[in-house]
Amino acid sequence: YNIKLSWVYDKFNTLSYSRALGDTGSGKSRFLFTLGHLHYKPMIVAGALTPAVIFRIINKWKGTLLIDEGDQDKSEETNAFIKIMNCGYEKGVLISRCDKNDFNKIDFFDVFCPKIITTRRRFDDKATEARCMTVIMRQTQRNEVKDIFTTEYFKKVEELRGKLLLWKLRNYDNI
Repeated sequence: YNIKLSWVYDKFNTLSYSRALGDTGSGKSRFLFTLGHLHYKPMIVAGALTPAVIFRIINKWKGTLLIDEGDQDKSEETNAFIKIMNCGYEKGVLISRCDKNDFNKIDFFDVFCPKIITTRRRFDDKATEARCMTVIMRQTQRNEVKDIFTTEYFKKVEELRGKLLLWKLRNYDNI
């Protein structure tokens, strides 16, 4: 249902985020990409991104934000990241920033969108933590899980994305 929700998220006022929580090698990135490939307009970000980049990506593309390695240290950027997470779950809550070249100009960013996050630890901020539907990841010994995504996998993803688009077109006005 979370995947289908992402295709019509603009019909809702609030969203919960999907999060994979676990240690290295527990399948967090596989969780992120497997779900993310089926979500509406996946926007994959990873590493040491600044909040300014995230503001602009969400505001421009209006898709599902996929954040790999979303663990944050306590810093000014973390606070901005937490604000994105805390404001981005509710429609109509904009984040404002002064233009760095003209402090009299204020830019507004709409960060409302579905998000899938992987982390190794829980968020310190209780509000951010409460917005996450968390799956605890554990290592597996299953042999059928491939290390890489195959051509067959991507063909199936495209087939399912086509079905999701058709579902959206048929149901959007009824939601």
